[in-house]
Amino acid sequence: MDHDRFMAKLTDLREAGERIPCVGDDRWISDDRQAQAEAAQKCAGCPALAACGSYFERWPEPGGVWAGLTERARDGRAVGRRKKVAG
Repeated sequence: MDHDRFMAKLTDLREAGERIPCVGDDRWISDDRQAQAEAAQKCAGCPALAACGSYFERWPEPGGVWAGLTERARDGRAVGRRKKVAG
């Protein structure tokens, strides 16, 4: 999913009355691990979660919380994949 489609999806959901927890909340872009952990928990049940994950898979951002995953959690997933490939 490209950026424009992702933003359109967020707009459509908000216009339909859905609450997108990351909109207007700086915890999703914070460098603080605790803030990111709190943000990631709020992703559960988000109506944009699948779209967020699709966007992130195509355009991996280096920081912030994406699709319920903190930077630290994403780093751990990458390490796990490398171990599986190497092993």
